[in-house]
Amino acid sequence: MADRGSLFGLAGEDLPVSGRGLPPTKCQAPVWAQAKEFADRWARVNQAEIDELNATSPEILLRQMDSLRSAVDTFGWREELDKETEEVRNRWNRLRALFGA
Repeated sequence: MADRGSLFGLAGEDLPVSGRGLPPTKCQAPVWAQAKEFADRWARVNQAEIDELNATSPEILLRQMDSLRSAVDTFGWREELDKETEEVRNRWNRLRALFGA
């Protein structure tokens, strides 16, 4: 008996099955192929983004960080950040008091 996967150009473990455990119908096989192509394209996009980020110079990263810092006041995030900063300080102070530092 021929390998079921060879009928659809897929390896045996990659062979899609219908809800009843049967090989895909003629209509399902192209859909699975399209889904695999879609996933492969996005894997390439994600890898390109990772490569681009890894190639970014520290100078550009610092400029981007500075832009975010300056956006804090523009977008009204200052109050929220100040609250979080106070919470973090209080946690550290409790830890210091707990461990006698």
